[in-house]
Amino acid sequence: MNLSNKIIIISQQICGLLAVLILTGCSTEIVSSSQRIESELVSKEYGETKEQYVNRSTSVSIEMMTNGSSALIVTLNVYGRYLRSVKFYSREKDALIEAVDTFLEWEETASSNGEILKKRITRVKNPNDSAMYLSFHSESVGAHFLTIGYIDPGMIGETEFPFLVFNRKNAIRFKELLQMLPDYSS
Repeated sequence: MNLSNKIIIISQQICGLLAVLILTGCSTEIVSSSQRIESELVSKEYGETKEQYVNRSTSVSIEMMTNGSSALIVTLNVYGRYLRSVKFYSREKDALIEAVDTFLEWEETASSNGEILKKRITRVKNPNDSAMYLSFHSESVGAHFLTIGYIDPGMIGETEFPFLVFNRKNAIRFKELLQMLPDYSS
């Protein structure tokens, strides 16, 4: 692939990411209160210089909406560059917990069998019509991650933009945080 094709692909991905960021910020739900939650949850980011996943400062809060719903907000600090936040709505709580349980099962099987996998677990649609994905991927034998990100439908097919990456221990912590969300009844 030549340089001009790479530039075109990168610019398309940047445009898609901007569209996802705009869509995720345009939710019609109004926040009535927000509370930071003490948590040991740690997300990872792929460090290109070391070519491995590194821990990043991660914070958690819960937002209560005026319509009675709630959301878990997980924010990753990408040191000095920007904050990356993902909002998990209470109405998707059961599907998200099921996806984490699936990851935990697959992680145990892949670790026991020495397998390397990359597979989407589920797709979840947010109230603002954007979609997020949860997928399983292996960095190597014994190093498996739950990746959570947004999906850009794009004009030439879907593109996935990973936002959060959890190892087994942090996938369990994430599930526990989801379980704290009050149930949503519309």
